[in-house]
Amino acid sequence: MVLCPILFSNGSSAIVSAMTSKFRFIRQSLPHARKGSAQALQVALYAALGCGIAQPACADDLAKTANATSNAPTALSTDKPNPDATPTDTPLVITAPPSPQPVDIAQVPAVEYSAQNFDKVINNGVPFPPSVEVNVPSYLTLSQAQAYLVQVSPKVAADNANIVSNALRADSTRNLNKPVVFIGATAAHAHVDVDIDTKDFKNDVRTDLGNLANPLPVPLPIPVPTPSDIGGLIDDSVPNNISRDVNRNLANANVTVLWSAYNGNRTQSVTDLLNGMTDESRADASLSLDEQYTTLAKRYFQTQLAIMAAYLRNQALHAIQETDHAAQRSLDVGLISRIDRLEAKKALADAEYENIKALNDAQLAMTALQRMLRTPYAVRPTSPLFVSTKPLPPLAYFQQQAKQHHPAFAKVAAKYQQAQALHAFSEANYRPTVTVFGRAQAGTADNWIAGVAANWKLWGGIDRDASRQSSLAKLHQAEFSQVDAADNIMLLVEKNWQSVKNAQQNYIALNTNIELASEMLRFRRLGFQEGVNTAVEVMQAEANLQKAKTEQAKAANDYVQALADLMQSCGTPLAFNQYMQSADIKLPAIYFEQRAS
Repeated sequence: MVLCPILFSNGSSAIVSAMTSKFRFIRQSLPHARKGSAQALQVALYAALGCGIAQPACADDLAKTANATSNAPTALSTDKPNPDATPTDTPLVITAPPSPQPVDIAQVPAVEYSAQNFDKVINNGVPFPPSVEVNVPSYLTLSQAQAYLVQVSPKVAADNANIVSNALRADSTRNLNKPVVFIGATAAHAHVDVDIDTKDFKNDVRTDLGNLANPLPVPLPIPVPTPSDIGGLIDDSVPNNISRDVNRNLANANVTVLWSAYNGNRTQSVTDLLNGMTDESRADASLSLDEQYTTLAKRYFQTQLAIMAAYLRNQALHAIQETDHAAQRSLDVGLISRIDRLEAKKALADAEYENIKALNDAQLAMTALQRMLRTPYAVRPTSPLFVSTKPLPPLAYFQQQAKQHHPAFAKVAAKYQQAQALHAFSEANYRPTVTVFGRAQAGTADNWIAGVAANWKLWGGIDRDASRQSSLAKLHQAEFSQVDAADNIMLLVEKNWQSVKNAQQNYIALNTNIELASEMLRFRRLGFQEGVNTAVEVMQAEANLQKAKTEQAKAANDYVQALADLMQSCGTPLAFNQYMQSADIKLPAIYFEQRAS
């Protein structure tokens, strides 16, 4: 049996139940056995889910089918306009389950809806990034949802920005080993206005000359000036005050070259450290993206399960309503007691509550999927729940996949690369540095300087031995972290592998429950017609059948959830699509991807 939503020309919606090529279209959106507030709530919930009521096909309904199919449009009344939709006169068709395609970001259109919508109420000083216009359709396969996720997820965008930042920072150090050339220029104007008092200077000179007034031991044959004569010459030739006023323009240009000819491998260590940080950011981004892919798959199929559970609850409610109506007629003719009738009413009330609860759960699941894809409208999943009865590959295969692809190992390797770079930098403290320098003044060919400077730290500053031991400890930390990560990941893979196998066996085992519940319902209905069984027993059998179907759908969802966890623990979340495509059991889906052309 397969299910398909239909919108009629009068605006009401329904679900087509296809069984042995017989269809029955239910024009009303709700069962009409009960009125009031419960009915109004159901109307709103059915409108939100975009689905209605399906009844088993009957022979007398075949004539109605021909009239109803001519009015079947292509979308539900709650859907947003879809630019990819076919013309309105094209009916919905029931197709085979879609085959997921590889995620190709280039195929994602970007035209209509803004998926990167931000809450402008939040304002803590951080500006909002620019919005990205992405048209996310209302009907999505899982592979399509994965492709749109990388387009609209703010976490993916933030991780990518972090990778770009670290990569550019590492790239900025590529010229550290090359010469550095500086060009310098100076332009200045000097103004000096000063008065120099010479009185004290002249007095000091006179005093010193007076001390030389002692007669010479041998008279000279020429006249010798006396100190008073020399002092007079000083008074006459040296003014008491000297004034200077200087204005001068100064200009200078030079070229300086510095080259760290040998630095003990310090610059390469810095580059290696930054490259390791870039690799770590890539590994973190891969871990985050794998987690988002897994979360998307889980929410996607949880939504599919919730919608199916709501549909099955609605089927059970409709069957119980028919039985309740039959119980009322039996009471009217005196075939059952009033107690039996009240028990039937209670069973109907319980079924109505369970129906509304299932609709609420489906609406919540659709909202969670909608929030993750950041769309302003509900997302309807078209990839059905599935189970593969084929044997899983051996555990060693998945563990080998984890060793090759899990981002945690890439992160540990990046940490080890950083530790190696820090250790190399600490080792450089034991080596000398050699710098070649030169400087020339522009315009004057004779003014230049060139040389070599060598430095070797002998003692003082940072303790080199302690720094070296610290870097060695970082290396050991990375080595032990790799062993610990391998142990944890291998154990996680085995746990998830066992969970998939258990869910697979559980689904197969529940087939017997459905067969038993179906046969029990048939037996109770026959007994009710013969007066052997009560209406409550029939209602319980109907509820048990829908419960068995729901339990099997939950088992299929458990299989899907465990498989998603297994793929994430292997570091290959997109390999989930291959298992989905090759599954031999696909449950009925409410929404379908393709439409008739």
